[in-house]
Amino acid sequence: MADPGLLVLLPALVTILGAVFFRRLTLALLLGILAGALILGQGHVGASAGFFWTSLKAGLIDVDKLKIVIFILLVGGLLEMIGASGAYAALAHRLSRRLSTPRRGRMAAWGLSAGLFFDDYANVLISGSAMRPVLDRLAVSPALLAYIIDVVAILASAALLSTWSAFESSELARAAASVGREAPATVLFLRALPYHLYTFLAVALTLAVAWTGRWFGSRLDKRRFPARPDEDVEGEGARSRHAVVPLAILVGGAFTALIGTGIFFARKAGEPLSLESILRNARPIEGLIGATLAALVVGAACLWRDGVLSHLHIRRSFHRGVLAMMEVSLIMLLATALSRQAVDLGTGTYLAGTIGPWLSPSVLPMLAFLLAAAITVATGFSWGAMSLVLPVAFSLGHAHPDLIPIMSGAVITGAVAGEHLIPYSEKAMMTGIACGIPPIYHIKTMLPQSLAALAAASLGYLLLGLGWGLLAALAAPAALLLVGHTLFARSS
Repeated sequence: MADPGLLVLLPALVTILGAVFFRRLTLALLLGILAGALILGQGHVGASAGFFWTSLKAGLIDVDKLKIVIFILLVGGLLEMIGASGAYAALAHRLSRRLSTPRRGRMAAWGLSAGLFFDDYANVLISGSAMRPVLDRLAVSPALLAYIIDVVAILASAALLSTWSAFESSELARAAASVGREAPATVLFLRALPYHLYTFLAVALTLAVAWTGRWFGSRLDKRRFPARPDEDVEGEGARSRHAVVPLAILVGGAFTALIGTGIFFARKAGEPLSLESILRNARPIEGLIGATLAALVVGAACLWRDGVLSHLHIRRSFHRGVLAMMEVSLIMLLATALSRQAVDLGTGTYLAGTIGPWLSPSVLPMLAFLLAAAITVATGFSWGAMSLVLPVAFSLGHAHPDLIPIMSGAVITGAVAGEHLIPYSEKAMMTGIACGIPPIYHIKTMLPQSLAALAAASLGYLLLGLGWGLLAALAAPAALLLVGHTLFARSS
């Protein structure tokens, strides 16, 4: 295939424009994959059709993504079962005694999400579903809830004990080895951690929003939580514990499984037990699936034992929840196909090559940050962007060893930032489902906040490149964000 040049960006552009104009992510992703197939096939109908089918097949049979789909479908069934029982309403009624003001409700949502730092998927699904009825009573919009939990969930990327840390550590070690700077993976992770500027700035901004109730997306925020019709609540006598117990089992089981599978497989591999070996050998998705199954069994048993739901109503509500998650699961698999196609097109290599003329050490951290964000936008997956950009960042920073930890943090948090700009990332879709709004609407309303945090982090990385200290490079953008929030943020 001839070098397509700038055309490698066309699939992502078509997907974004398709999502904006048609409001259907499934159609937008199919159009993006078709555009990529036409480029790969150089316009020939037969060859393009072959590439289109190959790309689709690669996404639909991706084992890791299929495991995530199983988790999402099971969680969908669990959450719908709890909702149909009336337990969410009971929980909201009980919490309303303590969370009597919108500020308390928003801060509770922020605190719950921050407490579920070990996994971003479980975070948004649990936080959104649990806090929806509470914030509905307090007249807080679903878009504001979605923004808070989506952003706070990125703490998983900066937590040593999370489903992200093992992946990030292994990628950092691989990138360091590629330039002859081998070091323990955990050491590389910890060195990069202070430089996750976007993560710290964006989460701090959500705290300001939760406290004040004002945000930049207020002018775009027109929806309220969809009401659950009375006939959809099939249970009688539900108590708050019927929601709390299964959700606690899900959270506790997932955390326990993360550690337990790590210890088991580390011992099986004959490795000495350490935090690094445990996290590297953990099976987070399998653990989440197991924890969800346990929560389903216990939740269903409690609802049946207490006479809240019959066997028939439990099955029906579970099936409804699974069906509600089918579209988001399909979108995830199509986004995987788009990401695989981007690899075939060399999208990441092309974008990495564009920074060639900008090799001044002072701009390297900022460029690494923006490049990682751009690749996430182009492919839909932050982990893929990390894998692609970290070796490039280490190569560019090889002559400037002091910049390598900064570049590492810039790539990781830049890849995370890209997810806040597109509606076809996995977390955007899950957040939308959990909060009862379309992913496109979620991204549209949070975009002004995301762009503000992106600009602030870019400034911070530029200041670091210019030789500023970490505290100063973090404080200056944070002060600008605070001033901007004070002057321009408004209540929904």
